[in-house]
Amino acid sequence: MMSLYLEYYLGYTKESDGKIKHKRKQENLNLNIYEKPKNQIQRDDNKEALKYANMILTKSRVK
Repeated sequence: MMSLYLEYYLGYTKESDGKIKHKRKQENLNLNIYEKPKNQIQRDDNKEALKYANMILTKSRVK
């Protein structure tokens, strides 16, 4: 099983030595998918989880 996360990119800052530090935020969606689905039920579960994750992603982009 694999967990699905949503990662936000919040820009970057330059440190005093000139290196760029990227700001990111992760949010656990509490959704799991089968890494290697073995039957149709597992494939259907993966489709539903990814469909729900895409709905969450779409809502987060609108805000």
